[in-house]
Order: sequence, then C-alpha cells, then structure tokens
Amino acid sequence: MKSKPEFEPGPPPSGTRPTRASTRRKKAWEFGCTAAPGASIVMSTPELLELILVDVPLRDLLLVAPLVSRTWRATTKTPTIQRLLFFLPDPSSSDTAEKIFNPFLQKEFPPFFEVPGEGSCGWCRLSFWDLKSMPWFRKRAKAFKYAEASWRRMYITQPPTQRMLVVDSKHAEGHWQERWGAFESMSLRMGFLYDLTLPLVDAGYNIRLRWNEGLDPGERRHTLGHKKSSEGYELTLALNGIHYHWTTASNLVKKIGSDSAEEVQIEFEEWENRD
Repeated sequence: MKSKPEFEPGPPPSGTRPTRASTRRKKAWEFGCTAAPGASIVMSTPELLELILVDVPLRDLLLVAPLVSRTWRATTKTPTIQRLLFFLPDPSSSDTAEKIFNPFLQKEFPPFFEVPGEGSCGWCRLSFWDLKSMPWFRKRAKAFKYAEASWRRMYITQPPTQRMLVVDSKHAEGHWQERWGAFESMSLRMGFLYDLTLPLVDAGYNIRLRWNEGLDPGERRHTLGHKKSSEGYELTLALNGIHYHWTTASNLVKKIGSDSAEEVQIEFEEWENRD
C-alpha cells in the first residue's frame, strides 16, 4: 500500500485571488514537491534535510519551510536551525570579528538599523515618520501586532547584544542636563527594544539609536556631547526631551504596538549638568 504523501499544504485553489498566505502555501508546496527523483528520501530524513535548510534564505526558512510538511516543520525546530533563525544564541558567532545582524529584522524594521546619511555619526533616527515608513506599516500591521509573532523572539544580533546604554538629556535651568541608565546581560531581542522605544516616540521624545561597534572611543564619547562614555556598550539609545506636538498625537502604540507588549522601565541615575 502506498503511503499518503506527507506534503500537506497543496497548491491554492485555482481561480482564487492570491493572498500572502496562499502565496506562501504555494511556494511551500512547490518547494517540497518539485524535488528531483529520489530526493524524497533526503527530504524526509531530518539529519539530511537540516544540511539543506542551513542554506535556505532566512525569510523562507522562517515563513515557508515550516509549511512544507511535518518533517520540515520539526527540522526547523532543531538547535542548528533555531540559531540560524536568531531564536537561540550562536556560540560560534562570538569568534567573528563583527556582530552579525538579523537580515529579516533589518528588512522589516529599517529605522532601527539604517543611518540617514553623512553627518549622522552612526545614529539611526526613531521618529514617528521613520517608524511610519516601515514596509509593513500600512498593509501588514495586523500580522506584526499579533501576540505570538515570531519577530519578537528574535535576537537582533549574533552573538546577542548584552549591554545597552540609555542617555536622557534636557535643557533646564539655563543649561543642558543628562542622566543615564543601562541594561546589562540582556541578550537583546527585538520585542524588548520595540516595546522600549515605541512609547517614548508616542511621548514626543526625539530618539536616536546607535550600534557602537566599529566606532573609535572619541566618537563614542563626544558625538552628542554626552559626558558618559559608551565604551563597552554595544548599543546606545539617546533621548532628547524636546517634545513635538505632532508626535504626542501619533498613538503608535495603538496603531502598531504588539498585542503582547510589555512595559519596560529604565532605572536612571540622577540628573547631572553637562560640562
């Protein structure tokens, strides 16, 4: 007796209007069913299949491969594949000269990674308009707001970012003041950083973010006049208490905030005057 084929999704019905979900199902069906003769043995053997999946682009590995079959879905849960998907820390990546950024997050959340241009000294801007420009803002917000959305669990870098400095500044009593807060041993995931920044944008803060790797000590210390050096911190988040009337009405948390968002508290030191 012939066994029932394992490939479950099947092609979408003909004559139906394609959606993102049906397109992924079709791609998964083609991905799993168009293999060369004899390859089905390889495709149904987890150990061999894993060797193949390590070369699949991250986006397809995340969204398409699990739809091909039960075997494929189970294989994407192995430690090796979970590290490639940035769900588990990769010990081997600590031996590399530079951090590896998550390409899926870079594409879907560009304001957190893209530097506007020359003169920005490595700072990314996180304004209402920058976040509104994210590719999924208008048409796919519901999918990204979903409480169990996988992007929330993803590490932003491999190895995971461990130390983040938060610098808050304001103009008071005739001069600039600063206070600092820090997160240590955090193994930073995208959900945490997103939950931290979105309410601050809604509150009207002018926010900048900088990945410090590759900057010389002078750039790390003096770019915005901050007294506290960011040496040893992999990420710096700079807040400026200049409020803009249009950002206070942006309501980004309601529009694109995650359904499973958690409140993030920053423990600041006392305010100090800038030199």
